[in-house]
Amino acid sequence: MWTIIHALGSNTKARFEQMKMLRSNDGGLTLCYALRRLANNTQEPFRTLSLNAIDTTIKWWRGKPAPRASALRAPWSLSPNLPSQLKRFLRAWRHQMLDHQVPCHTPSFKTVFIKHAAVLDQLCNHKQAIVDWSTSNPASCCCKSWSSYKSAALNPSADHWVLSGSLLHSTLPPDLAVVAEGSLSNKVFPSKKEYLAQLKLGLETWTKQNGLPSMPASNISDFGHHLWSEHTQAITNHITKSSITQLQSTFEGAIFHCEDKHPSSLRIYCPCLYYHSIEQTFQDPSIFEQLPDEPSSIVNSLTESLHRQHGKAYPWAVGSGHQLPAGYILAKRKKDFRSGRPIISFVESTFRPMLNILARLIFQLIPVACPNHFATGDVYTLLSILKSAPVHADLILVNQDLAGFFTSIDQDRFVRSWFMLLDLLRPKMNVSDDEAFSVYPGKSNNPGDIIKG
Repeated sequence: MWTIIHALGSNTKARFEQMKMLRSNDGGLTLCYALRRLANNTQEPFRTLSLNAIDTTIKWWRGKPAPRASALRAPWSLSPNLPSQLKRFLRAWRHQMLDHQVPCHTPSFKTVFIKHAAVLDQLCNHKQAIVDWSTSNPASCCCKSWSSYKSAALNPSADHWVLSGSLLHSTLPPDLAVVAEGSLSNKVFPSKKEYLAQLKLGLETWTKQNGLPSMPASNISDFGHHLWSEHTQAITNHITKSSITQLQSTFEGAIFHCEDKHPSSLRIYCPCLYYHSIEQTFQDPSIFEQLPDEPSSIVNSLTESLHRQHGKAYPWAVGSGHQLPAGYILAKRKKDFRSGRPIISFVESTFRPMLNILARLIFQLIPVACPNHFATGDVYTLLSILKSAPVHADLILVNQDLAGFFTSIDQDRFVRSWFMLLDLLRPKMNVSDDEAFSVYPGKSNNPGDIIKG
């Protein structure tokens, strides 16, 4: 069989002869499926060429496309031995459908559990508030209706309050207090309807991807109700979507978010205070510059400029996103919540691929330029390195608030830092304008991405 696969993976007469054999009585669908299973384990270029030839032959025989063993994506629940129950259910269906299974292609019985949304995703509305304020009237104060919750205010003497979720436990019903004083990272189980829909979609996708006939809807429904009944029996003090909705209604109009250095603790802001904090942060002229143009025109002109200047040399540098970088803040208690730490996201920005490659390149070059650097591992590794350093060593400790470093430095300072890095690299490697730097591949870039000069 390996001889057949290598012949199919070549651009020779042998490829034609083997394809002719597979379409004759000496071949057939069963042999094609067996060859395809083996061809997945060959090297390139034989793999791609042979798989294309085999798939073409399977299509000529009007057979089922060879499936790719795929794990089941199912919602997590508190049912006892859930992975084992799902595996038994899948194996039982496969045993019933053995006559319809694609030969030589065993389904996958693994399970990948879908992550449920956290309280942060369901409750916090700070990003939507920024969008609403940019297109409608400014915020309105909610503090008058919060008089019974003043004991939970972190700034009770201020005109506009910030309520701490952990201090609301004695003023709220138990089901709402669980949400308020709990972590924003806590997961929220879906409703029964959503759970059954996710399970049904997962099982239907599993049968399709593994080349098996679809399961009857009644079987999926019965199995789903069985798992949900076990889940409801095991659950205690659970955060539900309805309790989150009720908490939002209790503090209607409020901004739900966290504060700086407390990412998992709930803070309930008066909209006026949060709006003022955003203004003070993003309208600080020492950090941000306000542009007079419309956002759409800025994006269009920027995209055209990037394509014109870098499109030929770096075709991968401009992404599919067509938005400006978006931002929000983490309000700071030490500044009375009147300003915050800016958080900038470049996820949907046009120039995200280029920024990602530049960041990877700098990360690769720093250890070469500074071989004795301490930037390895986490803070505990760094502390152990410092503790083991000799007492007489000539060490200089420079204190820098790196958490907000990249959103507070100006362009000139970054460019000066880049040329300083090149000066440190010059004795060790060529850094001339015609030199090309390759970048290690990652999840968001490909092998062969290079920076020239």
